Amino acid sequence: MAEDSATQGTYDGSRDGMVSELGCYLHVRPGQAENLRRAVREFATSSGRQGMVGAAEKIGVRTLRGTLFDNDTRFLFATTFDTDWDTYVDDAVEMMGGIAPWGKFLQYCEEVPPDAGTPGAVGNADAKELLAKVRTKAAVYIDTYPEVSCKKFNRALQVLAAFEKVLDNPDAAEALKHPALKPLLDQAAE
Repeated sequence: MAEDSATQGTYDGSRDGMVSELGCYLHVRPGQAENLRRAVREFATSSGRQGMVGAAEKIGVRTLRGTLFDNDTRFLFATTFDTDWDTYVDDAVEMMGGIAPWGKFLQYCEEVPPDAGTPGAVGNADAKELLAKVRTKAAVYIDTYPEVSCKKFNRALQVLAAFEKVLDNPDAAEALKHPALKPLLDQAAE
């Protein structure tokens, strides 16, 4: 079950095992809902989105979500990650070269400077302070795999892909008869 991590570092969000959450509930600038929606979609197909695979391995980012609600007057920016708040935000902001990739959509929210999407407009320390001011602690946070890091997930997928190649290779039939491989073959059969 999720545990409160108020005593772990400076992060005051919720945590389950090694996984932390960050939720920011923001107010959409009047008349900017469509711009925000467009910018979020652009982010989802940009190099920022493509970079999430690398970010998963490097800084442990698991998910990122943006949701308009309350008749497009509010915006939820949420992410989950494998580390504590300080480590994640410092690494994420450094890896992105500032907040500009997120700022391209967050700039349509009242709590964020309107130039946040411009590289260098919001410094790393200011970005961290901004996120700290707008975050809201989850009442409960539960992760399906709280003790498995993104790095381990990626490694497991690589091992699975390699094992499936072995299973598909007719030349491996004799080797696969070895008793030491029985646990792997039993798993593969499920």
